[in-house]
Amino acid sequence: DPIQWTDGHRETLASEIRARSKPIVVVANKADAAPPENLQALKERNEATIPVTADGELALRRAAEAGAVDYDPGDPDFEVVAEVSDQQREGLERIREVVAEHGGTGVQEALDTAVYDVLDHLTVYPVQDETGWTDGQGTVLPDAFLLPDGSTPRDLAYAVHSDIGEGYLHAVDARDGMRISDEQELAEGDVIKVVSTAN
Repeated sequence: DPIQWTDGHRETLASEIRARSKPIVVVANKADAAPPENLQALKERNEATIPVTADGELALRRAAEAGAVDYDPGDPDFEVVAEVSDQQREGLERIREVVAEHGGTGVQEALDTAVYDVLDHLTVYPVQDETGWTDGQGTVLPDAFLLPDGSTPRDLAYAVHSDIGEGYLHAVDARDGMRISDEQELAEGDVIKVVSTAN
């Protein structure tokens, strides 16, 4: 009986409504500088709290672009593959300590958690040529669409363009070349050719 509820009951209800209607991922940046007890307190208050060092991620991406390190976003470690100055090596070692402590820079984990876990989406790749997985210009896997879990080929067609969705005829799974049911739920990483009167 809501009349009998305490402040604790009302707070629990409000928290549950907020969690369901506006899911949140707490991205705790500056994890390299934050006291561990602060990060722990955040984790205790919020299920999805991810320690992040955005500066570390940026430095690693720039170093990878320059050919100094072997690093892909989300990797739990990196390798120095070229000559770097002593100052650069010291900076990279500080980043390595943070990455080792948290299992990565946290940036990719934060994105993955928000998109795949909290929002419950999946990534699907529409292509024009199902044998070469390309678009009309020959670009391999030219686009990636984030769709809600449970999406169908017709949903993908509408995501690509409303005209393609309205002219939707059928879809082909590019992995095996087989036509798929209009009602089939798409899966993470599907490569799909949409056949439409608008193509």
